[in-house]
Amino acid sequence: MKVPAIYNFPPFFTRQVNENTWQSQKSAWQKWIHIWCREHRITQLSIHAELLDSPLVHNEAIHRTLPLPVFREIVEDMVKQNYAEWTQKKEPRDTFWVYWRSIAEWGNIITKWLFDTGRDGAVCTYYELQEQCKEVDCLEEGLLHKVLESLMKKGNVELMKGSSGKYTGFKVLSTS
Repeated sequence: MKVPAIYNFPPFFTRQVNENTWQSQKSAWQKWIHIWCREHRITQLSIHAELLDSPLVHNEAIHRTLPLPVFREIVEDMVKQNYAEWTQKKEPRDTFWVYWRSIAEWGNIITKWLFDTGRDGAVCTYYELQEQCKEVDCLEEGLLHKVLESLMKKGNVELMKGSSGKYTGFKVLSTS
């Protein structure tokens, strides 16, 4: 994975007070978060102390770590720009989905897989989809459900609940 040069610049890990500089810094952090998550196939992150040990926000070589409140501010901006979404609807929010692919892009991947594997009219479980379609095996269950809901709205699938009352599968209505 190619690390951006700015990652080795110590001020990158300190919130800049000049507004224009801060906007550029936030943008650079957002790009880095997407690169890092995509490379590691991570679609969900939590803002907890353990994150401080992660190379995402901690550069061992220069002994710098982005403070969690600054990281949260960056995530809030990502949410506003639809590059991320909080998994919790109410405060306190600490877990979010990272959209290094949009919901529509994930939906297109699933639709293509359903078409390529001849699944029109078939019933498929979330587990089966993630086991057999390796491109979506990194999707956390809540995000997978959100993607499938988008396909339901387009008329491609009908979501199905299991005996627990929780959505666990779907029927393929159309892959076109």
